[in-house]
Amino acid sequence: MKDTIRNINIRAGSTASSFVNRLVEHKKASYLKTNMAKQSVMYSSYPNDGASGKDKSEGCCDAKGNWLQVKISMAVGWEKDKSEELKKLFVWDETTMKGLERNKANFSLEKKQERMMVYLFETALHLCLSPSNNISSNPGFELFNGSFGR
Repeated sequence: MKDTIRNINIRAGSTASSFVNRLVEHKKASYLKTNMAKQSVMYSSYPNDGASGKDKSEGCCDAKGNWLQVKISMAVGWEKDKSEELKKLFVWDETTMKGLERNKANFSLEKKQERMMVYLFETALHLCLSPSNNISSNPGFELFNGSFGR
């Protein structure tokens, strides 16, 4: 994500759903109607102009701008039918594969491998962000650390 007014990158993230669905979820949360959204550094930093003053004041941090100045773009992606080729670039040793098999997420083993690759790219992009500009309070690797879907 990029703040188009300040011209800085502010977040690296990924989605397990479609980008369209994720954008709809982000926009909805930017109105700060739920406690979860109010506790999000991202949504509190860039609330929607349509959010009430009360909801904005209950956010976890001061606003740096508004949701309309946030640009969302894809930095890394691949075509679904190329996943097998991409997976061959990585070492999937027995320990890793057993860990993926034991993971309780309701995904196929292949989908779990894809999520691991996505999280690797997400982490690499995250490391490129200035800590002072990073608005993500997301721990990353949610599927594997137990916070996915919370």
